[in-house]
Amino acid sequence: MKIKTIFLLLVFASAVLLNSCSDQNTITGVNNSISPPASSFDGNYAIIWMDVAYRIIADQNPAPPPPSRFYSYCCVAIYECVLHGMPMHYSLSGQLNEMPVMPMIDPDKIYDWPSVIAGAMPIVMRGSIDTLYIPSVSLINTTYNTVYQERVIAVGQEVTDRSIAYGQAIGRKISDWASTDRFRETRTMRYVTPPRSQNPANWVPCNPGDSACEPYWGTLRPFVLRSPRDIPFESNVPFSTESNSEFYKEADELVEVSHHLTIEDKQIANYWNDKQHTGTPSGHWISIINQVAPQIGLRLDRLAEVYAMEGIAIHDAFIYCWYNKYKYNLLRPETYIQDYINSNWYPYILTPAFPEYPSGHSVLSGAVSEVMTSMLGNVSFTDRTHTYIGFSPRHFNSFNDAANEAGFSRLYGGIHFRAAIVRGLDIGRVVGRYIMERVHLKYSP
Repeated sequence: MKIKTIFLLLVFASAVLLNSCSDQNTITGVNNSISPPASSFDGNYAIIWMDVAYRIIADQNPAPPPPSRFYSYCCVAIYECVLHGMPMHYSLSGQLNEMPVMPMIDPDKIYDWPSVIAGAMPIVMRGSIDTLYIPSVSLINTTYNTVYQERVIAVGQEVTDRSIAYGQAIGRKISDWASTDRFRETRTMRYVTPPRSQNPANWVPCNPGDSACEPYWGTLRPFVLRSPRDIPFESNVPFSTESNSEFYKEADELVEVSHHLTIEDKQIANYWNDKQHTGTPSGHWISIINQVAPQIGLRLDRLAEVYAMEGIAIHDAFIYCWYNKYKYNLLRPETYIQDYINSNWYPYILTPAFPEYPSGHSVLSGAVSEVMTSMLGNVSFTDRTHTYIGFSPRHFNSFNDAANEAGFSRLYGGIHFRAAIVRGLDIGRVVGRYIMERVHLKYSP
């Protein structure tokens, strides 16, 4: 009895010490909840909601940056919803910039983690997107009702309703936090594209009717980075129109590649284009995890961890990338090649309406692949993200292989110089490592 008492005192002291050392008392400490652990639940209870998120974006066809924000807040919400079902895990509040302290459970009552998620996600989804179309609202409501009815049968009305209410409290906290990240302010900020008459290297839109896409995205509040300036990023290859310059040679490479595109090259360019009727580039990586999770048997606790880190990587990678795009403001290959090499040249895919350097696909894919590899290792998988719009599945031996293909798809598409891709992948992986070093999900003695 005496030994047991000493042991309990030590456990209590350790929990107090951990809480006192963490920012804003963010560790859950010993699991004193009487609820079933999150590990006892199938990961599908999280996947269904991230699939809803993907389908919402696919129905709206927005520009790439806003979906990254939408997915990321959803990912953070899922983690916080199941936090108290994961012993000795830290909350992300106190770790992510300005994230408030999350609501607490009553440790003497039972909570159902799938119901908690169902309570939070409709609120977070409504609070982190500009507009929800009627089909999207119906999809959210249908998913909620399906989960609710199933969980009432599984755990009873009282536990389900208590859990839903707790999830709603988390959802409101995260939605309020999202409302302060400068997204709303940037909706009305005016941007004037610097003309090439000032600098021939300046970016200008390539297509009629295009205007600068999200020029102030780099000013949004990151999750982990204090500022995009935290990680220095080297400038591009020096601009030059001389035929023996490195810049000219990179442009000439694109012309040469465009003249010899294979069927496989075109398939890769189209597959990773992630435009109409898709979840956009960030959603493609969400879809990959949605597929990998059941393949390797991730339970709800482990999948919540993976979504949290993936969401953080997506969020900060986009802010970091867009900050540097408009900082360097480099013209696209289409503009350069038509002006200095071949006036009749056009890329294989449509040039997007934002600057060249660095490649968004590359920074995003580098960051996410770095985080996913760190968490899950080198997983071999078949990606079926776009089969519903007629693309064949593509197989990858690792997340890094997929990231490299995503990056170089932009070379085949003719819309990025090599340096924007190679350096983008490299700096994306630096961003991923930066996040992994600073975000701690679980206490390790």
